[in-house]
Amino acid sequence: MFIGAALSCATLVAQAPTAMSYQVMVVNPKNHHIMQNQEVNIRMELRKGSKSGSAAWSHDYTATTSQAGVCTLSLDFAGVNWNDGPYYLATIVNGEEAGVSPVNAVPYALQAMSLGGVVTKDYLVGTWKKDGSNSYFYIFREDGTARLEYYGYDGRLYEYYDYEYSIDVSGHLFLIERYDDGYTCPNMHVKIISENRMLMGTYDGYSYTRQ
Repeated sequence: MFIGAALSCATLVAQAPTAMSYQVMVVNPKNHHIMQNQEVNIRMELRKGSKSGSAAWSHDYTATTSQAGVCTLSLDFAGVNWNDGPYYLATIVNGEEAGVSPVNAVPYALQAMSLGGVVTKDYLVGTWKKDGSNSYFYIFREDGTARLEYYGYDGRLYEYYDYEYSIDVSGHLFLIERYDDGYTCPNMHVKIISENRMLMGTYDGYSYTRQ
Protein backbone atom coordinates (compact mmCIF):
# COMPACT_ATOMS: atom_id res chain seq x y z
CA MET A 1 0.00 0.00 0.00
CA PHE A 2 2.79 2.38 0.87
CA ILE A 3 5.94 2.50 -1.25
CA GLY A 4 6.72 6.21 -1.23
CA ALA A 5 7.89 8.38 1.61
CA ALA A 6 9.83 11.59 1.88
CA LEU A 7 12.08 12.32 4.83
CA SER A 8 12.63 15.84 6.02
CA CYS A 9 14.57 17.41 8.79
CA ALA A 10 12.56 19.46 11.25
CA THR A 11 14.01 21.12 14.35
CA LEU A 12 16.82 20.06 16.65
CA VAL A 13 15.69 18.64 19.98
CA ALA A 14 17.38 21.07 22.34
CA GLN A 15 17.52 18.84 25.42
CA ALA A 16 19.12 15.88 23.63
CA PRO A 17 22.03 16.62 21.31
CA THR A 18 21.86 13.11 19.83
CA ALA A 19 18.19 13.50 18.85
CA MET A 20 16.31 15.23 16.11
CA SER A 21 12.75 15.59 14.96
CA TYR A 22 12.07 13.98 11.59
CA GLN A 23 9.09 14.07 9.28
CA VAL A 24 7.89 11.18 7.13
CA MET A 25 5.51 11.96 4.28
CA VAL A 26 3.43 8.89 3.29
CA VAL A 27 2.30 8.67 -0.34
CA ASN A 28 -0.13 6.32 -2.09
CA PRO A 29 1.86 4.92 -5.05
CA LYS A 30 -1.23 4.35 -7.20
CA ASN A 31 -2.45 7.94 -7.44
CA HIS A 32 0.47 9.81 -5.81
CA HIS A 33 -1.88 11.36 -3.27
CA ILE A 34 -0.81 11.92 0.29
CA MET A 35 -2.23 9.40 2.78
CA GLN A 36 -4.13 11.76 5.05
CA ASN A 37 -5.31 11.28 8.66
CA GLN A 38 -4.38 7.60 8.89
CA GLU A 39 -2.64 5.57 11.57
CA VAL A 40 0.57 3.96 10.27
CA ASN A 41 3.29 1.73 11.71
CA ILE A 42 6.76 3.03 10.89
CA ARG A 43 10.15 1.42 11.47
CA MET A 44 13.26 3.56 11.02
CA GLU A 45 16.60 1.81 10.44
CA LEU A 46 20.10 3.28 10.22
CA ARG A 47 21.93 0.82 7.97
CA LYS A 48 25.70 0.56 7.87
CA GLY A 49 27.78 0.30 4.71
CA SER A 50 25.07 0.10 2.06
CA LYS A 51 21.34 0.47 1.45
CA SER A 52 20.91 -3.21 2.29
CA GLY A 53 23.43 -3.26 5.14
CA SER A 54 22.78 -4.41 8.68
CA ALA A 55 20.92 -2.06 11.01
CA ALA A 56 23.23 -0.23 13.42
CA TRP A 57 20.17 1.47 14.95
CA SER A 58 16.41 1.00 14.63
CA HIS A 59 13.18 2.10 16.26
CA ASP A 60 9.47 1.34 15.80
CA TYR A 61 6.75 3.98 15.86
CA THR A 62 2.97 4.16 15.63
CA ALA A 63 1.83 7.52 14.32
CA THR A 64 -1.13 9.24 12.69
CA THR A 65 -0.58 11.23 9.51
CA SER A 66 -1.71 14.85 9.33
CA GLN A 67 -3.96 16.43 6.73
CA ALA A 68 -0.76 16.76 4.68
CA GLY A 69 0.10 13.06 5.17
CA VAL A 70 3.06 13.88 7.40
CA CYS A 71 4.15 12.11 10.60
CA THR A 72 6.68 13.68 12.95
CA LEU A 73 9.05 11.30 14.71
CA SER A 74 11.82 11.83 17.26
CA LEU A 75 14.99 9.97 16.25
CA ASP A 76 17.55 9.54 19.03
CA PHE A 77 20.88 8.31 17.64
CA ALA A 78 22.58 7.91 21.02
CA GLY A 79 25.41 5.39 20.76
CA VAL A 80 25.88 5.63 16.99
CA ASN A 81 29.51 6.08 15.94
CA TRP A 82 29.28 8.25 12.82
CA ASN A 83 32.93 7.57 11.98
CA ASP A 84 31.98 3.96 11.17
CA GLY A 85 29.80 4.97 8.19
CA PRO A 86 28.68 5.45 5.55
CA TYR A 87 25.13 5.14 6.84
CA TYR A 88 21.76 4.90 5.09
CA LEU A 89 18.43 5.79 6.68
CA ALA A 90 15.63 3.38 5.75
CA THR A 91 11.91 3.88 6.28
CA ILE A 92 9.54 0.90 6.52
CA VAL A 93 5.84 1.83 6.53
CA ASN A 94 3.23 -0.81 7.42
CA GLY A 95 5.78 -3.54 6.74
CA GLU A 96 6.89 -2.26 3.32
CA GLU A 97 10.17 -0.50 2.64
CA ALA A 98 9.34 3.04 1.58
CA GLY A 99 12.79 4.38 0.79
CA VAL A 100 16.46 4.40 1.73
CA SER A 101 18.52 7.61 1.72
CA PRO A 102 22.26 8.13 2.28
CA VAL A 103 23.18 10.11 5.38
CA ASN A 104 26.21 12.36 5.82
CA ALA A 105 28.91 11.22 8.26
CA VAL A 106 27.17 13.40 10.84
CA PRO A 107 23.43 14.00 10.29
CA TYR A 108 23.05 17.55 9.06
CA ALA A 109 20.01 18.02 11.30
CA LEU A 110 22.29 17.83 14.34
CA GLN A 111 24.17 20.92 13.20
CA ALA A 112 23.17 24.56 13.46
CA MET A 113 23.58 24.95 9.69
CA SER A 114 23.72 22.51 6.78
CA LEU A 115 26.55 20.32 5.53
CA GLY A 116 27.92 20.81 2.05
CA GLY A 117 25.25 23.29 0.98
CA VAL A 118 22.27 21.00 1.72
CA VAL A 119 19.39 23.02 3.12
CA THR A 120 17.72 22.38 6.49
CA LYS A 121 14.36 23.56 7.78
CA ASP A 122 16.03 25.96 10.22
CA TYR A 123 17.78 27.60 7.28
CA LEU A 124 14.67 27.74 5.09
CA VAL A 125 12.25 29.36 7.55
CA GLY A 126 11.64 33.00 6.64
CA THR A 127 10.66 35.15 3.65
CA TRP A 128 12.57 34.79 0.37
CA LYS A 129 12.38 37.12 -2.64
CA LYS A 130 13.25 35.98 -6.14
CA ASP A 131 16.30 37.93 -7.28
CA GLY A 132 15.55 40.50 -10.00
CA SER A 133 11.86 40.59 -9.12
CA ASN A 134 9.76 42.57 -6.67
CA SER A 135 6.66 40.46 -7.19
CA TYR A 136 7.64 36.88 -6.33
CA PHE A 137 8.00 35.77 -2.68
CA TYR A 138 8.13 32.43 -0.83
CA ILE A 139 7.32 32.38 2.89
CA PHE A 140 8.31 29.28 4.90
CA ARG A 141 7.06 28.95 8.49
CA GLU A 142 8.20 26.91 11.51
CA ASP A 143 4.94 24.90 11.53
CA GLY A 144 5.65 23.35 8.12
CA THR A 145 3.33 25.62 6.15
CA ALA A 146 4.39 27.88 3.30
CA ARG A 147 2.95 30.51 0.98
CA LEU A 148 3.86 31.70 -2.50
CA GLU A 149 2.83 35.33 -3.07
CA TYR A 150 2.63 37.34 -6.29
CA TYR A 151 2.54 41.15 -6.17
CA GLY A 152 1.53 43.49 -8.98
CA TYR A 153 3.43 46.52 -10.26
CA ASP A 154 1.38 48.64 -7.87
CA GLY A 155 2.74 46.69 -4.89
CA ARG A 156 -0.59 45.03 -4.10
CA LEU A 157 -0.93 41.31 -3.42
CA TYR A 158 -2.31 39.83 -6.63
CA GLU A 159 -2.36 36.07 -5.98
CA TYR A 160 -1.14 33.52 -3.43
CA TYR A 161 -0.92 29.75 -2.92
CA ASP A 162 -0.76 27.94 0.44
CA TYR A 163 1.29 24.77 0.93
CA GLU A 164 2.57 22.26 3.40
CA TYR A 165 6.29 21.61 2.86
CA SER A 166 8.87 18.95 3.59
CA ILE A 167 12.61 18.60 2.89
CA ASP A 168 14.42 15.30 2.34
CA VAL A 169 18.04 14.48 3.23
CA SER A 170 19.25 15.52 -0.23
CA GLY A 171 17.80 19.02 0.02
CA HIS A 172 14.75 18.32 -2.16
CA LEU A 173 11.78 20.50 -1.24
CA PHE A 174 8.28 19.00 -1.48
CA LEU A 175 5.33 21.39 -1.66
CA ILE A 176 1.81 20.06 -1.02
CA GLU A 177 -1.17 22.22 -1.87
CA ARG A 178 -3.13 22.54 1.36
CA TYR A 179 -6.62 22.68 -0.17
CA ASP A 180 -6.33 20.39 -3.18
CA ASP A 181 -6.94 16.87 -1.85
CA GLY A 182 -3.31 16.28 -0.94
CA TYR A 183 -1.91 16.99 -4.40
CA THR A 184 1.91 17.03 -4.41
CA CYS A 185 3.71 19.60 -6.54
CA PRO A 186 6.92 18.63 -8.38
CA ASN A 187 9.79 18.55 -5.90
CA MET A 188 12.33 21.34 -6.15
CA HIS A 189 16.08 21.33 -5.65
CA VAL A 190 17.33 23.74 -3.00
CA LYS A 191 21.00 24.66 -2.55
CA ILE A 192 22.62 27.20 -0.25
CA ILE A 193 24.69 29.96 -1.85
CA SER A 194 25.33 31.88 1.35
CA GLU A 195 23.68 32.52 4.71
CA ASN A 196 20.99 34.64 3.06
CA ARG A 197 20.91 33.43 -0.56
CA MET A 198 19.84 30.12 -2.09
CA LEU A 199 19.01 28.47 -5.40
CA MET A 200 15.56 26.89 -5.66
CA GLY A 201 13.72 25.33 -8.59
CA THR A 202 12.70 22.15 -10.38
CA TYR A 203 15.78 22.23 -12.62
CA ASP A 204 18.67 24.72 -12.43
CA GLY A 205 16.58 26.96 -10.20
CA TYR A 206 16.42 30.67 -9.50
CA SER A 207 18.30 32.58 -6.84
CA TYR A 208 16.39 33.92 -3.83
CA THR A 209 17.47 36.35 -1.12
CA ARG A 210 16.29 36.27 2.48
CA GLN A 211 14.27 39.34 3.47
